[in-house]
Amino acid sequence: EPSQAALAAQNIRDSDTHALEAAMKKLRATADDANGHVLADLEFHNAIAELAHHAVFASIVAVVREPVTRGMVFGTKVPRAIDFSDDQHEAIFEAIMNGRSVDAEAATREHLMYVRDYLQLQLEAQPKNRKP
Repeated sequence: EPSQAALAAQNIRDSDTHALEAAMKKLRATADDANGHVLADLEFHNAIAELAHHAVFASIVAVVREPVTRGMVFGTKVPRAIDFSDDQHEAIFEAIMNGRSVDAEAATREHLMYVRDYLQLQLEAQPKNRKP
């Protein structure tokens, strides 16, 4: 995904940015609605794939959409997770819209590491099911 954000930034001058702008607007508008925010988040990442002209990513997302969505909803339970995530989405958005491919790649990598870390914390906080 970081390399596709870089590609999206490289392609931005020749591409329609409407989908990415609409997805960013939805992310901002759904900060208080976990399920709506998850859908907007998926739209945001799909829009980046479209700008990168990455058809394979779109196919992969279609296959893994349900488990990814469950993981994203699970992640929204971390206090302020949506705020932090949206700050990162904003950095990705700005880098792509301004054609800064290195920054878009770095911001996406930072976002993915953040998501990985907060999901790990959530999983570790879950009670362990032990069989007698």
